[in-house]
Amino acid sequence: MTEKKESPENETGSTNQVQGDEELIPFMDTFYSLASNDARERSIAASSMIKHIFFEKEVKNDDKEGIDALVKDGIYALTRLMKGLCSGRASARQGFASCLAMFLRLSFKLRPNKGNDDDGDDRLWIELFMKDAKGPVEASEFVRNQLNDNTNIDGPSSSSDKKKKSMGKKNRSEEKDHRFGRLFGILAVVRSGTLVEASEKVIQGYVADLIDLYNQKAWLNEPSVHALKELFSCLSSVTDNDAFDNLVQRSLGNFFSF
Repeated sequence: MTEKKESPENETGSTNQVQGDEELIPFMDTFYSLASNDARERSIAASSMIKHIFFEKEVKNDDKEGIDALVKDGIYALTRLMKGLCSGRASARQGFASCLAMFLRLSFKLRPNKGNDDDGDDRLWIELFMKDAKGPVEASEFVRNQLNDNTNIDGPSSSSDKKKKSMGKKNRSEEKDHRFGRLFGILAVVRSGTLVEASEKVIQGYVADLIDLYNQKAWLNEPSVHALKELFSCLSSVTDNDAFDNLVQRSLGNFFSF
């Protein structure tokens, strides 16, 4: 089956490689173009979204109204990117996953306050995107919760809307798309580099998510194991050997050994 070979690739380049203004497209149009079969169109769409939210020249440090509008767009984009992972089209999964990885990387690195003055908001973008989060939660845990909610075929786990459960059993194609969506989402988080600052609780949560995917379907075995190896490979470069070995043992138990 060719699906198992899918993997979100870095189509958008480094965080400094943003398309020129003449190639940018409107923010709301980027979501359509991210699903294009044309890799260049997906790349332009991702760069357009990133530039709109994180590098908007018209918004100054003390422009609260402008920053609030970008935060609103950022929250919307994060949700749409995660939902887009569950598309039945391989090109859409590639586009949304690659853009999500860059979106998260910048969210955890940049702040609206671009200068060194005391004006403007000194919080990271991801902290601003969390403004509607319920209760105190670290940024990496917020991202995992959002990913699980948006790739859950029955909708958000905390939803009180019973109508979703009365819609009947989802077909196999939809279930497959949502499973691949979660897998692609976890790989996007790993490739964003944001897990290096995550707590062990969050890391073990992602490991549990991947093991759950592994146990669901035989055709998810190989890509789930690949994602686990990539996750731990990412962490091994920033963790001393003893701490890394202990983390792997606590997270994986007897599931398998590398």
